[in-house]
Amino acid sequence: MQRQANKIIDCAARSTRLDEQAYLRELAELVREAATEKRMARVFRRWRDVNELRRPDRAPVWCKPVGCWKNVSVFRDSITR
Repeated sequence: MQRQANKIIDCAARSTRLDEQAYLRELAELVREAATEKRMARVFRRWRDVNELRRPDRAPVWCKPVGCWKNVSVFRDSITR
């Protein structure tokens, strides 16, 4: 997870040299990498079980830090456009 956060920050720092389309493609690639990790398959299955009213392997965690995103966001050090 930290490795991906560092990649996102590095990607954002280099965005001044990249055009916006290439920047978005690079971020999309990072999202795709995270979504295809083995641990994410378990998360997807867990939430699918919950949504289909089946008993999941354990209770899923729903995190909604209202008003706290600036403290927990991996993007806080990134450059935004």
